[in-house]
Amino acid sequence: MRVLTWNIASIIIFKFLRFIKHNGKNIDHWAFHPFINADFVSKLIGNINPDIIFLQEFQFKEDAESINGLIEYPYKTFILTSLPHNTYTLIASKQPFVIETHNGITLIKYENIIYIPIHLHAFSSRKRSQELINILGLFSEGERYVIIGDANMASRGSKYIFSKDRKSYKKILSKLNDITSNIKSTTIFLLSLDKVFVSKDINIKHVERLKERGKYMDHYPVYFYFE
Repeated sequence: MRVLTWNIASIIIFKFLRFIKHNGKNIDHWAFHPFINADFVSKLIGNINPDIIFLQEFQFKEDAESINGLIEYPYKTFILTSLPHNTYTLIASKQPFVIETHNGITLIKYENIIYIPIHLHAFSSRKRSQELINILGLFSEGERYVIIGDANMASRGSKYIFSKDRKSYKKILSKLNDITSNIKSTTIFLLSLDKVFVSKDINIKHVERLKERGKYMDHYPVYFYFE
């Protein structure tokens, strides 16, 4: 089973610099820009060939239609991330999945694993902590879980900058393994923001941060596989 997570947005400074253009077109938001990076994202998906994909930060759902590589993934859904992001996360897979929502948290059951896609609060470690507490509170005995996505918990591997994030990290590790703990950075800012936490009985064969990104992007893709 191959799994890909990737925040495909542009550098957040574009939220404030709305006069910048690319090939004559305005860059008027910081989310994914199909006219800039659709081909790049499509090519990378083809190279990795994941079974299920989690892509964060679509401003508009229809922008996903420009990623030709997603044709191979007929099963799709979007999750609207709450403020301050207010963007969509796309989940796409080759086989059907079951969606459940509990207290605003989306659970994706795919091939006997429950994936919980995250895009945690970017500016408040207190709010991130509460989001994670709510997620861990949903766990049921006997199920296998993967928490995956942009955690916005600034770290260098397993060393976290903010005390609230350090406490949240300890709570997560009481139930899950951090398979991204050896990845020092997933962004151009030399910080690891993109995380994957898995149930302790999931045998991970490989996990990797690819040092490839599209034009203006500030995150790198992370993928892993297991049996």
